[in-house]
Amino acid sequence: AKADFEADLAKRKAQTQTAASAAPAALPNVITVSLDGRSYRLDIAYDGAAPAPGQTGQASGQATASAAPSSEGEGLPSPLTGKFYLTKDPSETACKVGDKVRRGDRLCYIEAMKINNAVCAEFDGTVTAILAKNGDSVEEDDIIIKIARD
Repeated sequence: AKADFEADLAKRKAQTQTAASAAPAALPNVITVSLDGRSYRLDIAYDGAAPAPGQTGQASGQATASAAPSSEGEGLPSPLTGKFYLTKDPSETACKVGDKVRRGDRLCYIEAMKINNAVCAEFDGTVTAILAKNGDSVEEDDIIIKIARD
């Protein structure tokens, strides 16, 4: 019985190793993602390795250019876990991409335990991306807004 078990185990290990070595070839190297009506082309690398040069051809340069608006600026982290809101009531003006902000300006709120906690700009700059939508649950230290320094 032991010999049968060891033979079966060796056979299964060989099958697993064969499947694992074949798996990356079956996985996509490029995907397209749509976000807020814009399409972004993403180069995928597995096991932390960078995509091989020329692997996606000229599309790699295009992906960098089209994805630039969402990656510019410094990330503003959520100070606590809760729900993200741009305003606490309809009378307020919501922050939007392209707005110039000054240090201390209110950008959004994180609601936690029925309390709206204001999140303010930490420096002067321009809002380049709002990464959360009204009502989204966010965790502490999630990047919610990106601001490019002026």
